[in-house]
Amino acid sequence: MPHLLPFDYVSDAIEHLASQQVYVDDGVPGWQALQASLEQQVAGTDIAVVVYPESVSGLVGRSSDMLDRIASRDDHDTLIVAVGNDLAATSDVVPATDALRIANEQDQQGPMTESLPATIQGIVALTPSGAEDTGGGGLVAGITVGAVALVLAVTVPIVIARRRRKAKAKAKPTALPGPILADISTLRSFIPVYAASSDHVAQRAVRGIDALATNTGELFMRLARRPDDGQIATAGVEYDAKLRKLIAALHPDYLLDIVRNPHLWDDPQERIAEVERALNAVSDEVVENIKQVNAFRALHFQVSLDGLVGGRKELQDWDRDFRAASGDA
Repeated sequence: MPHLLPFDYVSDAIEHLASQQVYVDDGVPGWQALQASLEQQVAGTDIAVVVYPESVSGLVGRSSDMLDRIASRDDHDTLIVAVGNDLAATSDVVPATDALRIANEQDQQGPMTESLPATIQGIVALTPSGAEDTGGGGLVAGITVGAVALVLAVTVPIVIARRRRKAKAKAKPTALPGPILADISTLRSFIPVYAASSDHVAQRAVRGIDALATNTGELFMRLARRPDDGQIATAGVEYDAKLRKLIAALHPDYLLDIVRNPHLWDDPQERIAEVERALNAVSDEVVENIKQVNAFRALHFQVSLDGLVGGRKELQDWDRDFRAASGDA
């Protein structure tokens, strides 16, 4: 295969994205399986993903370089580019700085096969309602003809646009607190792991994590649209602490390991019940806070996880390790 210049790589990706949402260069190991997996993950969104192998980084540069080149010629609402394990992202429906932050945070957490799904999920969690792809979504939207030109004369053929040009959201939301973005993204990264298990506890965890991540993103999006009265900062501190405790409790190395190996844990059923009670309690509080925001009332925080999962020493240790890893004091 002849070496391509950087803009040949761009052209290949752009041509592919004209009809589909995912382009994986055939130099990426297992590229066909990866492309199929990513197509499933972006279905129902207007997110485009481009993946290049690490071997071409010396030729095409960093992911941010390719992101700029491709974004100028692509019409999707959100674009994620990976060059090896190096990720970059931009978006028109969530703050571009938030999309880039999520990508940068995730590409430090693990290999591209893990960081890409987590980046997609993190951006989806922040996408405001009403900004979803209404053209059928996913693969169906990818192969749908974008627009048909009006026939101006009998001799003028109908012109079919190769790409859809979507109306972008008029109002751009204010950037959300960085710790909350990271927490939501981390929680969503657990979903594929639990989804792979048929155990009913794991399936409840999938639904619970998805609802919590979605509603937490919605709460902060709504707070960000209100005049700054200090509540978003207060909620950021409050929920960062709670979500971190839940991240420790819901981590597959804890809850899923208890489910799979109950004989290796003390009081396995009680531990599972603790995690589920904590998850439900925080989820209910988030919904109540959204109702308070809608009614322009002050937020009330009544849930404490100290008596639910906060008393487990191993979870306290994990929470401390997470904070240290993210640079928190």
